[in-house]
Amino acid sequence: MIRKIKKVFSFRLCLIWVVFGTVNLCTNIAITSAHSPHDVIDAVELSPIFEKDHTLFIIISDHLRKSTNGGVSWKELSNGLDHKSLLSSIAISSAFETDQTLFVSSDGDGIYRSKNGGNSWISVNAGLDDLHVGLLAMSPISDHQIMLAAGLGKGLYKSESGGDNWHKVIDSLRVTSISFLPATGSKKILVGDSLGKLYISQDAGETWNLFAQNPQWGAINLIALLPKANTHQTILIGTEKKGLIKTTDEGLSFISIHKGLPDSANIRSLAISPTYAVDSTLFATTWYEAIFRSRDGGESWEKCEKGITTDPQADSAQYRSPHFRDLRISNSSDKEKTIFLGGFDGLFKSVNAGNDWFQMETLPVSQIKGLAISTGDDNYSIAITTYGGGAYISQDKGESWFIANNGLKTTRLSDITFSPNYAQDRTIYSASIGFLLKSTNAGKHWQKISLEVKDWRYRVWATLLKLKVPYSLSVKILKKSERQKKWPTIICLSPIYAENRELSFATRY
Repeated sequence: MIRKIKKVFSFRLCLIWVVFGTVNLCTNIAITSAHSPHDVIDAVELSPIFEKDHTLFIIISDHLRKSTNGGVSWKELSNGLDHKSLLSSIAISSAFETDQTLFVSSDGDGIYRSKNGGNSWISVNAGLDDLHVGLLAMSPISDHQIMLAAGLGKGLYKSESGGDNWHKVIDSLRVTSISFLPATGSKKILVGDSLGKLYISQDAGETWNLFAQNPQWGAINLIALLPKANTHQTILIGTEKKGLIKTTDEGLSFISIHKGLPDSANIRSLAISPTYAVDSTLFATTWYEAIFRSRDGGESWEKCEKGITTDPQADSAQYRSPHFRDLRISNSSDKEKTIFLGGFDGLFKSVNAGNDWFQMETLPVSQIKGLAISTGDDNYSIAITTYGGGAYISQDKGESWFIANNGLKTTRLSDITFSPNYAQDRTIYSASIGFLLKSTNAGKHWQKISLEVKDWRYRVWATLLKLKVPYSLSVKILKKSERQKKWPTIICLSPIYAENRELSFATRY
């Protein structure tokens, strides 16, 4: 039976390639959908030669995507990425133009490396005793292969072999920021931790000493070295509780930079103009607001938010997420610099040094997640499912389509399949997070098949939701981890479905 099902599924995969072009040629389906959220950007990284190759990478939930046209269109990168946990950060080689090397980390599956621009990946976890990695950093000096990886819990690991082998250099700290200081010597590195402490290494990360500390700072979110001006070197530090601070005397004293910035802002990201020596320009974001620009080296700030939006879901108990996460500026000497801003409400781009912003489409709601063709009928039907636009069905080989969303409470669907006896029973199956969907009238209406085991915990959980008890408190009351609903991603019906009513599905987790 399993062998037969596999054959049917393989046949369906082949049909996708045959019909996909037909779907695109025969119809231009317009789809609209509210933020679910479906385009939360967790990380953004630009190619070191972005102005030449227009390449950037983003992490969007547990997906890695690449654009080679400045964010106009995207390609999913998945070959070799067998992670089951969320991706957390991206690091790109400074010699990317020639070596095409980059890394991604994950919260549970360690680190992956690609040497062909992201087309394929391998796991590089040798030496890691904890695969929950939250932050990656690579030396900006191409002659060195020094990499650092910070654990989401505690620990800092170092590799000098391009990720082939790692060894632990810090054991008891939760490192939250890393900065190589090439301008002060190729072996100097600064890291910040979750308790407001800064540590410095003078030997490329092998040993560490306390550089500065202030528990009132909260977590150190970022460390940036400004290009040298006159005789002093300025280091900027973005903190969780005390905004942006700087030191010009190697940590002996610190000065708060706050004119124009929110008081005690939680600074999340910082970008330095590649022509800072000429224009003294900086860009910064906070947990709640973006974007702030300084044209005097950080002495004063102005808000440049035209075109930037936020979503209140970021503040909900379910997400508790920063509205803005990552800020990247192109390495261009052009006055009208390109800047990317990633956050909870998506990816934003400015092509005039931050004066105006527009939102990029990173996860189109028309993205096709499933495609099926009916059998047993000369005038076959075609069905597609989308992530955000629901289901679409054609009963005339793709010549015309109708939206098949009646009965749905969500339009984020995964796979879809016709019954082998569709010509007689008019049955179709699809799925979304937490349940299967079934239609017995050719997609005109869907009924939900819950995959939850309705034990006493389920009933208590449902009651707490009705009483609007905060999500985090519900987890504590039930003394369990957050509920991870089953998400069917592939559905397959038995070839003799009419006789045995057998259905199989695989899940996301």
